[in-house]
Amino acid sequence: QLGQGGISSNMPSNVCGFSQFLETASWVVGSLSSRLDAPTVPIESIENALQVLYSALCSKRHKTQRGGAVGFMKLADTLAPQLCHSPILSNIFQLYIQGQISAPTPLALRLGQETVHLIVLRGLAEVARQ
Repeated sequence: QLGQGGISSNMPSNVCGFSQFLETASWVVGSLSSRLDAPTVPIESIENALQVLYSALCSKRHKTQRGGAVGFMKLADTLAPQLCHSPILSNIFQLYIQGQISAPTPLALRLGQETVHLIVLRGLAEVARQ
């Protein structure tokens, strides 16, 4: 479902081409997160950005999940007060507590690279501080 409702988590995020699109979109959302903090940005735009990140976190592809996690952390750093009551935030929290965020083993990470779980937790903690 593209357009008015954002990207549905029912989209085939395990399909490699779509997963790569979600990964790229997640990095773009993360990069633009400070621009979404403007008072003129409607809450629907923030919700759509969060939906993209949630869809990326639902992916079976680790690189896509990492993009979603980093984008979420950056969005939470900038927009935590606006995210507090988002139903999509509840979905991300459920993914986290149910262990549905998969990640490569810590040994597969580059030196200094954090796990996807830790990145998502940092974003959730930022929102929880509000």
